Amino acid sequence: MDTNLFESYFITSPALYSQGSPSLFLQTLETIFTHHTIQKACLRDNATDLPLPMIEIFAHCCKKYHIQSFINLHQSTLSLQIAQTYNYDGIHIKGGRLQEAQSLIKEGLEIFYSAHQDTEVFAALNAGITHITISPIFPSPQKGKPLGIAYLNRFTPNIKKHLFALGGITSPQEVHSIQKQGLRGFAGIRYFLPTH
Repeated sequence: MDTNLFESYFITSPALYSQGSPSLFLQTLETIFTHHTIQKACLRDNATDLPLPMIEIFAHCCKKYHIQSFINLHQSTLSLQIAQTYNYDGIHIKGGRLQEAQSLIKEGLEIFYSAHQDTEVFAALNAGITHITISPIFPSPQKGKPLGIAYLNRFTPNIKKHLFALGGITSPQEVHSIQKQGLRGFAGIRYFLPTH
């Protein structure tokens, strides 16, 4: 891992493929991937009816653009199964499901974890997870009170190299303020959207 690299982590919204059109989803992904420098990307979907064509398109598009692909479904075991079937690079575990980490780490895939407070970050690192989103940093719709940029001062530089700030990141100014904190990177949805 290059400790000097500040990475971006694009997380999808099911709204990107709500029309059910694989070609429109591919076109949207290609627009995002060509207009932004992205190192990691995650297809996130909590529906029980899996959008398999979109899952496959996402995996192939990430490979085409040399972006590490992650998947975050309603169950971590399902994320693992889909990741292995479609050759994703890793999975993203939802907050509150840290107990699932050990069995998933043994599978050899990269793992992200969603943390919402410092104690969750410390627990995830102790469990062997190397990529952690901490959120919400800035105000974000339906996400409660933001932690704020100063919250990141709770972490040592060694811990920060595993953290990706998430939540309310919509402009280069917010990205820059996160980068100045010494984090591994930032994660976002709205920041990357073509209509943004």
